[in-house]
Amino acid sequence: MKKLLEDESKSRLFKTVVMIIPILMLLIVIFLIYNRTDYEKIERQMTKNAKRYVKENSIIVTNQEYIFIRDLDIPSGLDFCSKASGVVITNMGGIIKYYPYLKCTDYESKILNNNDRYIKLNGPEVVLINKGTLYSDQGYTKKVKDIKVDTVGEVLNEPGAYTINYVVTKNGKQKTIVKRIVIVSDVDTAITTAEFDKMNEPNLVLKGEKEMVLALNSKYEEPGYVAYDYSDGYLTKKVSVEPKKLATDKEGTYKIVYTVENSKGKKTSVERTIKIVKKVAKLTVELATDGSATNESVIEARVYGNGFEKIIFPDGTESSENIATYSVKENGVYTFKVVDKYKNTIIKSIRIDNIDKELPKATCTIEVEDETIIRVVASDNKGILGVNYTINGYDTDFLATTTYRTKEKLTSASVAVKDVAGNITSTTCPLPTYEEVDGYSFKYDNAKKEVSCNTHTDNEIKELGKTLADAVKKSGKGTRAGVVEAARFLVGGFEYKVPYASSKNEVIDPDQVLGVYNKTGLNLGKSGWGCMVNGWKQGLNSLGFVKWAFINAGLTFDEKVEASDIDVSKLKLGDIFVTECSENCTEKYTDMGIIIGIDSDKIYVAEESASDQALVITEVNKKEMPKNGKLSKIIYYKYKSDGNLTDMWK
Repeated sequence: MKKLLEDESKSRLFKTVVMIIPILMLLIVIFLIYNRTDYEKIERQMTKNAKRYVKENSIIVTNQEYIFIRDLDIPSGLDFCSKASGVVITNMGGIIKYYPYLKCTDYESKILNNNDRYIKLNGPEVVLINKGTLYSDQGYTKKVKDIKVDTVGEVLNEPGAYTINYVVTKNGKQKTIVKRIVIVSDVDTAITTAEFDKMNEPNLVLKGEKEMVLALNSKYEEPGYVAYDYSDGYLTKKVSVEPKKLATDKEGTYKIVYTVENSKGKKTSVERTIKIVKKVAKLTVELATDGSATNESVIEARVYGNGFEKIIFPDGTESSENIATYSVKENGVYTFKVVDKYKNTIIKSIRIDNIDKELPKATCTIEVEDETIIRVVASDNKGILGVNYTINGYDTDFLATTTYRTKEKLTSASVAVKDVAGNITSTTCPLPTYEEVDGYSFKYDNAKKEVSCNTHTDNEIKELGKTLADAVKKSGKGTRAGVVEAARFLVGGFEYKVPYASSKNEVIDPDQVLGVYNKTGLNLGKSGWGCMVNGWKQGLNSLGFVKWAFINAGLTFDEKVEASDIDVSKLKLGDIFVTECSENCTEKYTDMGIIIGIDSDKIYVAEESASDQALVITEVNKKEMPKNGKLSKIIYYKYKSDGNLTDMWK
């Protein structure tokens, strides 16, 4: 019986618990729904006001729009929130959604859900920057191997919200899209806490002036106040004001005391002084500055109404003009005094925080791929105006970009970053370490691309010319080896093929070559090899190439030398391989090249080939030469010196 009672008791307890748990969960849900914070209430109000703003301004959302908090007419509770807060509005296939974003000292709206299994974003999901600041994406970290991530999206230099999409694919199939929002603001995105610097005591700041002048029997209107504590948050509602009502029926000086206490029992009090006088001129005093970041800010003081006498500036100087300007070079609170005809002093203050003396920060790196890329990471507290690149001693134009691309091999590079206030930071970019090559690397590649017009920079042409000259000098200038080295360089050391040009095309000027080139170095300028002139592509013909190799070796090719039948046993590097014209020819030889290599089976001829339409290396089998000897000849050219002849594949 006892055991049955115990079992029945346990059963009743279990049933009771089972019934209570859903009730508790329901109460928790109800509590969460109705116990919204002030911030969440503001978010709801932001969405409501954004919808009204869109309707009143006839805004058509085609993709994404952004409305800043300043345009939403939110009355209060935003004293410690970034002025870049606002509402992101999206239109996805005709479905319009509103996402309020509030950034405050102790609160930030959650508008994205990026708990993704493939990648994790580096840095915040929502980024605030000033207009003019260069956005530098912090990228992502892969959680899964063998995935591809494409970053899609652009951040413009205009206020608004921009989306950066990280598109994740695996094996060619899209898996997910992770997003980051970048908000560009034309106001300072930092949360203003300059006056709220107490960490262990409540902060209390008066709105309006601490000293006011009122006429007898006029109505006192409270300008307001804000209280905040770093532990408790907003305490504005807990501020006590004494006296609660100010009588203005008697002349004199009165004080209003504002007091607030935090949860730790710490109190802060501030006072406002009210002077009641018999008569005071009805004047309106306005102080303004343009607010843009600068090294020197100009404050404009305007006084409207009758009875004005003078303005006393913060440094004690005076002006009898009702519109006057005053320049300051430091941030801070500046107080102006306006004296009326009754000798009353009206106080008006303005906080200046747009003076920027902080230098921008900048680092730069140089990467070498198909071209040289200079990447700059620049940041500044007020925004970046531009980046000026100095490369190999000359300046580029001002470019508001983080990257600069060039085909030059750099000897020096530096950048100067200028912020919107005019402050400049200069830094030198560390140059990449180029591999030092002894001369050049010979590469036998007839399939390489043909050189196109103006492919190389002046500096690259200079470097290539130096490499060519050094190779000839090392082999022996004025020697057989020098001619071979020049020919090898153009056919196997230069990264492009030189196009073929018919010998019938004449030279237009010394810098434009159609078939024949009578100068040392490479003709890679704006009208050189690969460029079209009068409908003809610039290049070399057979004789032109041979003459080019001789000229660069410091020799002159004797076109009158006669060709002989081929004697394989007498062949030597530097001899001229020619094909004799058989019929309807105006020239004795149609193809002509320089032997640049000989092995046991073949000879290798560098030549401008009409059939290949480019400078190539032609392989000729030694065993086949007697059979094809009817049209082929050799000029056993006699050089004064052989020089340092080496194998083609040294």
